[in-house]
Amino acid sequence: MTTLQQTSINNLFENLVRDFVKEKLELIMNEEMKNFIQVEHPDHRNTRNGYYERTLDTRHGRIDDLQVPRDRRGEFETQVFKPYQRRDEWLDEAITQMYRSGMSTREVARFVDCMFGTKYSPTTVSNITDAVLDDIESWQNRPLEKRYSVIYLDGIYCKLKRDTVRSEVIYLAMGPFGRGSSLRIKIPPAPSAWATLSTSNQFSILQNQQESIVPMDALLLTQTS
Repeated sequence: MTTLQQTSINNLFENLVRDFVKEKLELIMNEEMKNFIQVEHPDHRNTRNGYYERTLDTRHGRIDDLQVPRDRRGEFETQVFKPYQRRDEWLDEAITQMYRSGMSTREVARFVDCMFGTKYSPTTVSNITDAVLDDIESWQNRPLEKRYSVIYLDGIYCKLKRDTVRSEVIYLAMGPFGRGSSLRIKIPPAPSAWATLSTSNQFSILQNQQESIVPMDALLLTQTS
């Protein structure tokens, strides 16, 4: 693969992750708003009042149009980030880790509690946790199309922290829509674990598709054969 091709794949991957993080941030904030009105302040006669847009810099690039919910009384303030915070140092990594099956149910609950526990009641924290877990399950088990004309399989190396920090491969399966569509993103449990991925329910795209062209490089072809 040429440097230009690898750069294009890296850019596509970062765009996909950035869009994914934006979508999940908005889901969490909407659940936070719902509980702020219904659970925390049910007697305030308050309602939602649309959204305002703001920017947030992440390690995968800038989110320019993050939609933050607002209420009519102007009392709601999300705990996802501070009002004037413009750079995120950890949130996008935590969210992608949750959705790639890298966190247990208990770890997801701990993550939500650390974010919201000092501000909201246990009921609200529990409701937000349940909403996140439901969405994680739906995302991981979402149905794919019956047929994709092309499914592009590749891997890119990123710095990952296990016992130590080192470069490991992240395997991607992408469809051909617009800027690209992530069908599956998978980080193996250990380096060079493609054989595990190919038999995993989380990475069973080829078994479900009809007559797809599947471009992959020689390394992936060797690992899947």
